[in-house]
Amino acid sequence: MELKETFLFPGTKKLVPQLERIVNNVHSPDYLADLIKRRRFDYRSTSPAEIISCRLNSGQVIYLFCKYAGNHTQYSYGHRGGVEYETKIYKNILSKIPLSSARFYGICKEKDKETCLTMEYLRRSKLLKDAHAPQYFGKAAAWIGSLHKMYESNPPRGIKIYDAAYYMIWLKGVENLLEALKKKYPWLPSVCRYFRENIHLLSDSAQTFIHGEYYTKNILVKKGIIYPIDWESAAVGPGEIDLASLIEDWDEERQNIALKKYIRARWPDGNFSEDEFEKRMLMVRIYFFLRWTGEYDDPEFWLGRDSWFKRFYQLIKMNGYKHLEA
Repeated sequence: MELKETFLFPGTKKLVPQLERIVNNVHSPDYLADLIKRRRFDYRSTSPAEIISCRLNSGQVIYLFCKYAGNHTQYSYGHRGGVEYETKIYKNILSKIPLSSARFYGICKEKDKETCLTMEYLRRSKLLKDAHAPQYFGKAAAWIGSLHKMYESNPPRGIKIYDAAYYMIWLKGVENLLEALKKKYPWLPSVCRYFRENIHLLSDSAQTFIHGEYYTKNILVKKGIIYPIDWESAAVGPGEIDLASLIEDWDEERQNIALKKYIRARWPDGNFSEDEFEKRMLMVRIYFFLRWTGEYDDPEFWLGRDSWFKRFYQLIKMNGYKHLEA
């Protein structure tokens, strides 16, 4: 979804006092002396954003990433929480863990009209999808595996929970399409039945704090350090959701590196069941298919997306699904 050009960023005169408050709090005894430049952040996003460069009284120039609630509409049946929710994730969780994360500055809020998440802008960083070196996939896997271990069976409170009811939203969405799609994709009903019968593998497994959409487009790399971004889908759920999204559609070398690094970080003592892990990974792959398909209830749209269904069919067939009806 591209940003609507109708969004009006707050005027500099109104914004500066808010920035002074949060910047001075982080950099004290230094303080914000001058706002140098504002520019719109043009990367695709569900929320409008801008990059602001400021000068402190010491002469140091800092760069801020300001993400606004704006006219955000992609809440996706509660899957995404929006900017206010993401702000809570940064403030209450990410700013307190011993893992690399963009510095959280605070919230700019204009009389309850507009919330702005303000954080460090990581200049000269690259998205993992563009930083293709295999070792970065291993680092990203180790980062998220360490987070999952940290919150294993003890996730933070006050965030969304992926329970059976949550998974049923997406399953029912696809089941509503079955009558129109099953003739073209005869294996689809059996996938839905399998998922319904095995939801417990996800909802009853050890739960942890997850990103929710740990794709390579949501992970920055700067000087070899990993910085996950876009946390508005953060939730309590099985960690395999993040691992599966990280390696989705990547080559075998990167997948294998990520799998090994994740397992080592998540279960350093080796105390895990490989069989149960593989079953959850299969269920998570089906979940993502249901998640992205079930959000759109237009059969005509999906009847024209052969490559989407072929890709999923091959993915689960290669990863242990034995019930396909070709």
